[in-house]
Amino acid sequence: MPGCQYRLQLDPGSCAGTHVIWLARIWGSGVHSEPLFTSLHTYLYIPIATDLYIDLFMTRFIQPGQSRKPFATPLAMSTIPPGATASPIPLRPAKVAAESTITSRPHPKPGIPTPKLRFECKDLTHPGALVFFSTTNPATILSDAVTVVLQTLYIPFEGNAAIPPTRSITLILRSMPGVAYTTGIDLDDDHKEIHFSLDYIAGIKNTSASPQRQRQEIEGVIVHEMVHCWQWNALGTAPSGLIEGIADFVRLRDALGPPHWKKEGGGDWDAGYQHTAYFLEWMDARFGEGNVMRVNEALRDKKYNEKHFWTRLFGKSVQDLWSEYSRTFDADDSEEGVLVENDTDDDGKRRVKSKSETQKRALERAPSGFV
Repeated sequence: MPGCQYRLQLDPGSCAGTHVIWLARIWGSGVHSEPLFTSLHTYLYIPIATDLYIDLFMTRFIQPGQSRKPFATPLAMSTIPPGATASPIPLRPAKVAAESTITSRPHPKPGIPTPKLRFECKDLTHPGALVFFSTTNPATILSDAVTVVLQTLYIPFEGNAAIPPTRSITLILRSMPGVAYTTGIDLDDDHKEIHFSLDYIAGIKNTSASPQRQRQEIEGVIVHEMVHCWQWNALGTAPSGLIEGIADFVRLRDALGPPHWKKEGGGDWDAGYQHTAYFLEWMDARFGEGNVMRVNEALRDKKYNEKHFWTRLFGKSVQDLWSEYSRTFDADDSEEGVLVENDTDDDGKRRVKSKSETQKRALERAPSGFV
């Protein structure tokens, strides 16, 4: 390059073998009033031997106002000192073949939530506690109930966002009236408590017809209450009969219905408990598996409006659905009542109960305090 002076300096201590610093003093030679390069800091690699690379560092070191006189004598490159070895030429990584495909790790499927499960018995000497521990494994009964509920109401599901964020469930056995109830703790409703009456448990008896009656009833009640820990309720506006019916529907699906439950038409569709549970079971068979799951999902983030709710899901009003369900019973059934097995009047004739009696019968089959 015209108008340039070069000074090459070897650095034998370089780990690369030979480190050459090129200091270039560039003159405009009348062509440019300022240096050609203003501030170029670039490392280049230029081969000077078959197996040797050097680092080339170019920079302007002439400041404005400095002398532009060239070096008195050009400096020549010195010889490579003895014992110095050249670094091998770095190899470029092999190119990936065009036909090869890059596979990514599959995203893990959402799993079943695993809340903290706790158990508490207020009185180990209570007769109900003796029945509970002789028929039930407290280490597994809660986890089994969680699995049953989530598999019935949510699986298959696309993600845990559709499931209530229940973080812990505590089963508390204690003496109290009624059967059982579920509640959230005051500080955080995501922590649930199931209160189960030891007095009710003590009254459950095995029979020759149902030798496992105690165990099945205990499991059935816990499954029913476990549903309340996980189901949606239309922001608190859903009918209580529908909420209780969904809970007993899950119990039916797990084959834990007690022997006194009977399918009944007539009356009100939202009488609750097994009365509504059998209606939901019929809808699951009539419109396809998974429709009760759709009912629960529709209760997630919108307030309940009976007309719009059922029409949007099934194209019919719930009254039309209930009438269709009631017609599936014997011809003796009517819209005004239901023919009850083994129920006769004073003259020995089979009696048809009214709507109000049907609803009352459903509530009687779920003892007081069963919520």
